[in-house]
Amino acid sequence: MNRQLYALKELRSIVSMVDENTKENYDISLNNRVPYFEEVLKEKEKDGGKREMGRCLWFWINEASVEKRFGWFMMGGGNTEQSTEISGAKSDSSECEEEVVSVLFSKASTVERMMKNLRLEITRLRRSLEESRSDTERLQCLTEKQAKEIAENKLYIKELEDRERTLAQNVEEFLMEMKAAEEEVARWKEACELEVEAAKVEIEERDKMVAVLKQELHKTKTNLDISNGKLRLKEELAMTAITAQEAAERSLKLADARAVELRGRVEELTRQLEETDKCENNIHKVRRICWPWQFFKLANTGVGNAKRMLPEMQALI
Repeated sequence: MNRQLYALKELRSIVSMVDENTKENYDISLNNRVPYFEEVLKEKEKDGGKREMGRCLWFWINEASVEKRFGWFMMGGGNTEQSTEISGAKSDSSECEEEVVSVLFSKASTVERMMKNLRLEITRLRRSLEESRSDTERLQCLTEKQAKEIAENKLYIKELEDRERTLAQNVEEFLMEMKAAEEEVARWKEACELEVEAAKVEIEERDKMVAVLKQELHKTKTNLDISNGKLRLKEELAMTAITAQEAAERSLKLADARAVELRGRVEELTRQLEETDKCENNIHKVRRICWPWQFFKLANTGVGNAKRMLPEMQALI
């Protein structure tokens, strides 16, 4: 792509330079030939050769028109033409006509060859021009695209620069905040160290208090164990008393039941005795019969002693 652009620029510069040189050379050759043909015409008028004057005039007009059209291809033959014209001016009219005819034929063949070359060159230049135009259009599109991208990149770069400035300001602010935070951390660190020392002293005092409390707790546990032992002993005594009370109550119940049974039996025996007494009184008229009343008195005394045991058991509990 860069080579094509460079070749296109070189081609344009060469074409412009050739056009300028062609115009300059044509103007110079034409200005040089006009005075020469004016002198030739004046001489021919003096000599009375109107025919030669007309031929020379026709030659000059044709040559001027040919060089006007194809002058920049005929730059190489300009010096020879000028020399032939000078030599023809010095010779006679017949030699001038022959030379003019030969020059015309040579120039015609040269012009024909040059026209062919020009057609080929024009065709090649047109192709190269079309290619150059297409390349130029493509390059122009690419250039516009790149210009657009460059503009976008410039805007993006500007945004990045603004962001960079903002970030730089933020970094400076953050550095100041970090410095202030470091100072604050140093103050807090010093305060924490003081608090740690005070806490260590307080911990030592609390350790001492904990040791004292542990001793008191040990004493309390010992007293509690003693109290628990006493309580267990009391509970055992209470259980023993309760068991004894239950046994006494059972024995009392049995004694009461036995006493009730004995009373019923005594009553039955008394009734039977009374009946027997009545019968015997009626039969034998016996005044008195002995009966074991002392046994019943002893039984009643044992029941009273058993009842008197209950308050003692209650006192024991």
